[in-house]
Amino acid sequence: MGIIQLKEANCKNCYKCIRECPVKAISFNNEQAQVIEKECILCGKCILACPQNAKQVVSHLDNVQGMLNGRNKVYVSLAPSFASFFKGIDFGGMSDALKKLGF
Repeated sequence: MGIIQLKEANCKNCYKCIRECPVKAISFNNEQAQVIEKECILCGKCILACPQNAKQVVSHLDNVQGMLNGRNKVYVSLAPSFASFFKGIDFGGMSDALKKLGF
C-alpha cells in the first residue's frame, strides 16, 4: 500500500488529479485514477485538486512513535534529496531536528 490511498467510491472520473500531477504519476484504469507509486514524488497536488476527496494520505505516524518510545534503537535513512524540501536547513540542522524527534 502506498502513502496516497484512493477511495474508489469517491472517484468521479474528473481527471483533475491527472492534470495536476507534475510528474504524470497518475494513470486511469477501469474508471479509477491510480497513483503510480514508483513515479510519485508525494507532492500532494493530486490530493488538493480532487473535489471528491478520493485520495488521502496514509499515515504511519503512530507506528513510528511507538518504535521511538520502545526499548530498541531506531535509525532513520533519508534520501539525499529529502533536505531540499527544507530550505535553509543544512545537514547539521536536519540531524539536530531528527535527534529532537527521537532518532
